[in-house]
Order: sequence, then C-alpha cells, then structure tokens
Amino acid sequence: MLINYKNIKTFFFDLDGTIWNWKDFNPQMRHIIERLEKKHKKVYFVTNNTTLSKKGYSQKFSRMGLQISEEQIITAGYVAAKYLQSKGVTSAYVIGEQGLISDLSTQGITVTEESKTVIVSYDRNFTYSKLKTVTDLVTKGAKLYTTGRETHWLVGKEKYPAVGSILAAVETATKIKAENLGKPGTLMKQRILEDIFLFPEDCLFIGDELIDVEFGSMCGFRTAIILSDMESEINIKKAKGTLKPDTIIRDSRELIAGL
Repeated sequence: MLINYKNIKTFFFDLDGTIWNWKDFNPQMRHIIERLEKKHKKVYFVTNNTTLSKKGYSQKFSRMGLQISEEQIITAGYVAAKYLQSKGVTSAYVIGEQGLISDLSTQGITVTEESKTVIVSYDRNFTYSKLKTVTDLVTKGAKLYTTGRETHWLVGKEKYPAVGSILAAVETATKIKAENLGKPGTLMKQRILEDIFLFPEDCLFIGDELIDVEFGSMCGFRTAIILSDMESEINIKKAKGTLKPDTIIRDSRELIAGL
C-alpha cells in the first residue's frame, strides 16, 4: 500500500534504529525532520529507551544540531511516571538509569529499596544483587512493571542487549509477567492520545521494528517500517494483522521525495 506523505499531518518516529544509531543520525533523517518542520507538519518521537529523560533527549537533539522540544518526545519513562502518579504511587524500586529516575522525579516519585512498585528498564549496571532485591519485593506483593521488551538496541554499528534481557531474568526469578508501560502497550497509547490533539487517520508512525508497526496500528495510525539491521525484510513481508505495515521504506530518500 502506498502512502501519500503529503496528506499526513502528524509524523511519529521511533528513535533507536530509525532516527539514529545513538551516536549519529541515520542517513537523511536530519534532513527529513527539518523538511517536515518547514512544511509545518507535527513531528513527535516515541521511545522505550529510558537511558535519557524527556529533557535529556531534547538536549541530545540540540547537541546533534536539531531543536526538538520536550513536548515532542514521549518516553516510556514519562509514561510510567504519569501513570504511577495517577495511581497515587509516590515511590518505586527501579532497575534503570538516570533518565528514568529523572522522569519519575518530575511526577514526585522517589526511588527507594522498599516499595510496593517495581520498574524494570535499561540498566547497564544490572547486578545479581538488584535481581535479588526485585525478587524479594515482588514476593512480598510489589507490582511489577517494565518500560519495554526489546532484546537489542543499536549503538553505532553494534547491537547491545536491551531491557528484554534483564526482564527475562526478573520474570524468571519472580514467576510474574511484568505489565508493559512502553510500546506496544495500551498505557503509552492512552498517554499519546491524551497529550496530543490529533486525528489518527492523519498520522503516520515510522519505526524499524514490528513492535513499532503494532503500536502504530493500535493507535489507529498508518504505519511504515524502515529496513534496518533490527528486522529482516523476510519477516516484515510475512507479518500479518496489526504487525503488517502499510508500507516499507527501503531508502529514506523515498520519504523525502514523497514530501
């Protein structure tokens, strides 16, 4: 199915693997974002990567030469913080990094080792001791959440283990399946639809994995997947239902030409 990009009013992009490889913009992506903004399109970025907060991602864009506001960025950490705050949660035990802790802090949620709420996210300092603490808390009745289930993320040309690897250990140890607060969960969908005025039929979600397609479909958006090292074209073509993208972008210049 072909998409007339000129008719799309709101563009949502995944970050890792789609916009950048963490170190640098992917080919043409900076030009695409600049062109969309010149054409007065609305542009937003959605990520399960909580190593940075909303503010941190805005600053990262700035360092890379683009001015992107915090309001244009939706992180799983932000979604988690807003959801837990709405439930009256004031503390959480966190397997995660400063980005997640910062987003929680903005909603008045403190990090402690004694809590009835546990959040599992990216953590490059994950240890057996942290696994033991989570297991003890969940055994005592703490609610278990995660910010995503991705197995890998790209840094430069290398793949690194993502939150899914840590989550597998936690779910094995606790024998509990965590509730997902990131893509492709309903809570992230609700957060986007509450925060942003839009008409789903005028929106396009662009990502590099099938979970991005699934999430875009869940929101009622049209979907596109960019070929990358994260998802093979064979798997994409085999996808069905909500996992089947409306279009495959083999070269980002196709998107530029369509604008």
